[in-house]
Amino acid sequence: MACSHGVGFAPVGSRQSLAAAGLTHELRVFDRVDHAFFNDTGQRYDPDAAAQAYHAMLDWFGEHLAA
Repeated sequence: MACSHGVGFAPVGSRQSLAAAGLTHELRVFDRVDHAFFNDTGQRYDPDAAAQAYHAMLDWFGEHLAA
């Protein structure tokens, strides 16, 4: 998970824990990709899923961190 916008594996309890803590969050699970799919230096890199995750993260930041 990266920051409060989950990228990668998110255990079931994470959703409940983040909600119980009152944190603004969004967790996404990308099907059919392996761990480290965002690492462009590794064999598991998935450029389509990485681009989708990156744009979703930027959208989330724009919505929740914008001044």
